[in-house]
Amino acid sequence: MWSPHYSDLGFNEYSINEYEFYLTTSQAGLQSQLELVIDIVHKTKTIMRNILVIFIILLFFNTSKADFIEGQALFVTAHSGLKLRSAPIVGKTIEVIPFGSEVTFISHKEGEPKGHEIDWVKGNWIEVEYDGLEGFVFDGFLTSLPIPMHDFELNQIDMGLLYPLESWILYHFVLNPSEMDTLTSNNGYAKVSIDFDQGSWSKQNKKNVFKAELILNHGRIMDVYHILLAMYEDPAKKAIFENKTIFIKNNDGEIDNIKIASDELITIRKLTDGKLRVRILTSERGCI
Repeated sequence: MWSPHYSDLGFNEYSINEYEFYLTTSQAGLQSQLELVIDIVHKTKTIMRNILVIFIILLFFNTSKADFIEGQALFVTAHSGLKLRSAPIVGKTIEVIPFGSEVTFISHKEGEPKGHEIDWVKGNWIEVEYDGLEGFVFDGFLTSLPIPMHDFELNQIDMGLLYPLESWILYHFVLNPSEMDTLTSNNGYAKVSIDFDQGSWSKQNKKNVFKAELILNHGRIMDVYHILLAMYEDPAKKAIFENKTIFIKNNDGEIDNIKIASDELITIRKLTDGKLRVRILTSERGCI
């Protein structure tokens, strides 16, 4: 059978050798280009992963910067009142805003150094409006959480904070308290729990030892501490609560854990997902 020779197809020996060299070098070129593309993809993935990690760290651990929005209502948590100044830090005092009062957020102070700390409380200077007056306040003593003001939200006699905290949650966050799930057993164990938009609440009793847990989806750890402190009306009890508080900072210098051994054992913790967890362990009865 006849088989074509390269000369029959118009090629000579030189052109065939050149073509074979071209194929060899082209394959090598494609291989090196492919390896280059793969290397670029891997490096890009590494860069994007690092950027994502940095973003998550900034999102979850930069607790000194509050994400207030223009027109938002905020409440004073400083029990001695919060000074409204004409300028940050050293400005003239315009007014002392009483504890529990509402102010309206206007803006963050542009160009002002971030991350001031006063008595374990980190914050920044922001512009607010109060009772027709505008000025600057330290936002570490402001919160978007509701301030406990009613008798049923405050410590009564020697009941500790379990009942006031539960009352505060049910009053401000739970539309229908009857929707709480209840689990009981015959061995002296009982538990109630409920989920709401801002988090969840659960409380269990085993042989007259009560354990309660509050999860808040957002917020600053010192805001929650100030809310618990506000549940004490008696100055002496308030002082005991403060004196028995231990603030624990992480490696970044941010408070992420607070422990209080007062009437009961209380812990407030900033979780890795950005949520806040409050736990109370007590032998006081509360309502369960």
